[in-house]
Amino acid sequence: MLVKNTRLGAALASYLGSANFSSRPRGTPEHTVVLMAHHGFVAAGASIEEAVYRAMYTQDNARVETSAVILGGSGGGSGKGKASVEFLSPQAVGDWAADYLHAGAAFKLWGREVEAAGKVGGLYCNKLADTSCT
Repeated sequence: MLVKNTRLGAALASYLGSANFSSRPRGTPEHTVVLMAHHGFVAAGASIEEAVYRAMYTQDNARVETSAVILGGSGGGSGKGKASVEFLSPQAVGDWAADYLHAGAAFKLWGREVEAAGKVGGLYCNKLADTSCT
């Protein structure tokens, strides 16, 4: 909703980076998540399932990191008796590059949860699949 013209679309695409690098799996963008100041974030992937997977886990990981920083400080190493947050090394992060392989299974699970919630309490309703939705 914030990308209202070609200039803003090109700026967002430039932050995501080129998808033409052969070193990344399946042509995924250089950066798969872009934080938009005061407006949340954008998640990208090679499929809808992968983009949703990244969006869901970006939120979860942000909550975990925020809690860790609040509880342990943001020193990034051992301080004078004060606990601090130890972030993953770039190599460890790179080793998790295949996380997109789980996107399809997670997406199916989330879909079943939405369907179940619609049947039980009407929280979600797929008007294309269920004509009794209001």
